[in-house]
Amino acid sequence: MTNRTEPVLINYINARLNELNWSQNELARHAKVSKASISDVMNGRRPGIEVCKAIANALDVPEKTILVLSGHIEDHDHSEELDELAELFAQLSEDDQDEIIKLARIKLKKSKPEKK
Repeated sequence: MTNRTEPVLINYINARLNELNWSQNELARHAKVSKASISDVMNGRRPGIEVCKAIANALDVPEKTILVLSGHIEDHDHSEELDELAELFAQLSEDDQDEIIKLARIKLKKSKPEKK
């Protein structure tokens, strides 16, 4: 395994930061890790497992998501379609990324039955 971060992790974190309107410093504060740790990740250094978990919890995403994107664990549900989606998403502007995320949430809400 390499000590380099996959670009998809950096893109994912950036998209989530944009959605939350957070800076990298705010992520570090919420994750309770050093600013240098976040900077290292965003500059391509692969985070350790504990930093991955802290980032996931701060961003309110499943720990597995960050652990898979960082290469610490394999995603057995991984598909070529997800790779393509991540690559296409990374090429969009921040505004377009936000729009896609909102649309996905709307679609997900519509597909779930309402609770009574």
